[in-house]
Amino acid sequence: VTVAINGQGQVTLNNQSTLNLTFTPANWNIPQSVNVEAIDDQIDETVSGSSYSVALNHAISSINDPIYNTLTPVSLPVTIIENDVAAVVLTPASLALNEGDTATYTVRLGSQPTAEVIVTINGQGQVELNGQATLTLTFTAANWNINQTVSLTVIDDQIDESPVGNVYAVTLAHSASSTDPVYNALTPAPLTLTITETESAGVTLTPTTLTVAEGGAAASYTVVLTSQPTA
Repeated sequence: VTVAINGQGQVTLNNQSTLNLTFTPANWNIPQSVNVEAIDDQIDETVSGSSYSVALNHAISSINDPIYNTLTPVSLPVTIIENDVAAVVLTPASLALNEGDTATYTVRLGSQPTAEVIVTINGQGQVELNGQATLTLTFTAANWNINQTVSLTVIDDQIDESPVGNVYAVTLAHSASSTDPVYNALTPAPLTLTITETESAGVTLTPTTLTVAEGGAAASYTVVLTSQPTA
């Protein structure tokens, strides 16, 4: 009787990917040990949590014993604790800039994907990313751990976007899409920007004072806004 075990590409069995155990009328009741070791790859295989399950199928066959040859395979559930974490890694995770400034940060993945991962970044109308309003970065099993540099320029408009004080925050979302189910379900952490405003909302009167005489000539002054309104 042969018992064939498949490691499902997740574990080794006595240091092999598959293993066949042979039982005869002489050794049928002697236990045969199987050493199971989880393969330490760089792939996060947990859509949620920190562990996942693998079913080790034991197919039974025999050339000369028809009863054993028709037995249903036996399955051994194995719980594997994952040591890789899928993530979109941003370095640094936050930046402080003035309007008009340019800075860089890097993006990479935290684990090897099983398929191409597209990371999309939206500038929120506040920054340009490598000269674009939105930017997509592509990561594969070959380049997942290689930093890709993003050049970020804060748009210096004429709008005062700081309701209180002279700074405002912008959150740059990074979304991931892939046929890798772990990365496709991922909600990456954003890049937080603290931007110092160069405009200040207000009204300018010119001149700032007027003198008029009763019965005399009229005087005039001008009124203008100090920053562009949004409405």
